[in-house]
Amino acid sequence: SSGINAEYGGREQWNKITNVYPCRTECSSSLKLLIDNWNVGTASWLRRVCYERSPISPTNMTYLLSATWHGFYPGYYGCFLSMSFFLLTSRKLRRVVRPLFLRSAPVKVFYDVLTTVRSGITTRC
Repeated sequence: SSGINAEYGGREQWNKITNVYPCRTECSSSLKLLIDNWNVGTASWLRRVCYERSPISPTNMTYLLSATWHGFYPGYYGCFLSMSFFLLTSRKLRRVVRPLFLRSAPVKVFYDVLTTVRSGITTRC
């Protein structure tokens, strides 16, 4: 594989084999953004193979498959299924809370900084 992904606006994109976006991962303002930018190839594969095809609870099924992929150890199942719970909870919370902070630009910036710090603390503890 050459590494050339596609051309956009006459420019080649050399990101075909990129598997992590460090700055996007470290500065993500939500758990979803963190997951989308970490282990990019596997996340894309899991999305196509499991998430988009699962008739019931696609998020839980995807994390269950990911835990199985990592091995048959109880810690993996606990970790991945708790990540599923955290992701589903944060989605619902974001839908309710975020609109309250979109009234003005300074308040939105405050919300973005707050959620970025929260994501950093949550994933490092």
